[in-house]
Amino acid sequence: MGKTWLVRELGRQFSSYVEVNLEESPELMIYFQEHRGEPQKLIQKLQASLNKKITLKETLLFIDEIQECPDAILSLRYFKEKMPDLHVIAAGSLIEFALNEISFPVGRVDFMHVFPMNFTEYLQAANLESFAEIIQDQPIALDQLIHEKIMNEFKTYTLLGGLPEVISTYLEEKDLGQAQSIQQSLVANYRSDFAKYASKAQVNYIKSVFDSIPRQLGGKFIFAKASSESKSRDLNTGLQLLQDAQLAYKCHHSSGNSLPLGAEINESKFKVYFVDTGLCHRILGLQLNQQFLNEFIQFGGICENVVVQEIFAKTPPNTEPLIYYWHREEKSSGAEVDLLLDRQGEILPIEVKRGSGGRRKSLSLFCEEKKAKVAYMVADHPFEVGSINNRKTKLITLPYYYSSSLMESLTEK
Repeated sequence: MGKTWLVRELGRQFSSYVEVNLEESPELMIYFQEHRGEPQKLIQKLQASLNKKITLKETLLFIDEIQECPDAILSLRYFKEKMPDLHVIAAGSLIEFALNEISFPVGRVDFMHVFPMNFTEYLQAANLESFAEIIQDQPIALDQLIHEKIMNEFKTYTLLGGLPEVISTYLEEKDLGQAQSIQQSLVANYRSDFAKYASKAQVNYIKSVFDSIPRQLGGKFIFAKASSESKSRDLNTGLQLLQDAQLAYKCHHSSGNSLPLGAEINESKFKVYFVDTGLCHRILGLQLNQQFLNEFIQFGGICENVVVQEIFAKTPPNTEPLIYYWHREEKSSGAEVDLLLDRQGEILPIEVKRGSGGRRKSLSLFCEEKKAKVAYMVADHPFEVGSINNRKTKLITLPYYYSSSLMESLTEK
């Protein structure tokens, strides 16, 4: 997810920077095992082994791939307690799997989850600062030519996803095929990591759910579609582990009558979104090519996923993203609103529209029943303000590239 790059950039602000990668240098694990509760001795051994000085208040110590050594994870509490003046950052792949296996003290370590790059960050990486500035402002109706240019960039972003290595490869080579190869490698790495950090009994359940999430995007998640040979209870364990690792996000059904939305959820009805839309394409086996780009997204669930990805990228640090959806609970009813969010004491219904499709009728029905004052339609259309339900509800149509403003409207008065 670019964690290593981010920490290295932060390291430039310190007088000195020392990096320990426990996957590349497994011989260093012995120091964490022998001196887990003795950070002073541990630092002495690391200095001697790396031939680098580690100085209190001046050095940033970065322990990468820390999930390889549970004792290294546990050592973090002792850095806090016995060497509070040493700056320490740790990162790892599927580190939450390792945390499930150890007793980790609360309150001594601050956690921060790194999301994939959002669309604004993609534009900045692509040297399209003028577009980035436009979409960071309050949403407005743009000139048709500018709208189409930004939408074309958003289509490319949706194909690539937000993983830095994929984006940098594409921007350097302008080759969707090479970007696809990086995506394939990342998917393969995740699958191999499951076997390294999960128990043997859990691996198959995790893989089944991991591969099924992109196929079930946009609809109620059904465990039987993930595997007909495994019990739902076991597959749910796999899904929970993917949630813990923040590779997957549950979107529970809520009746949407009042706040908090989480008080009215149906535990058995939920959708699941994936951490990165670009990886969804690779798991689905969709080829990244110009024809696919021109047709935008042929699978509607991808559109929902990229909107959710944009919303989550704006989530404040150490805050769990919470999203919901609504489905009319009467029998034989097909009415459904893609997303419900809490907008500072107001329920915000959001419909994600693909092409000329969409469920505006469902959105209208929800607003009529719940007396909603404002609703959003996210589409490839330009920004527009209208109304539904005989002008009782304001309807704001947002182009996809303004998706992140949904989250901003939730955090700003």
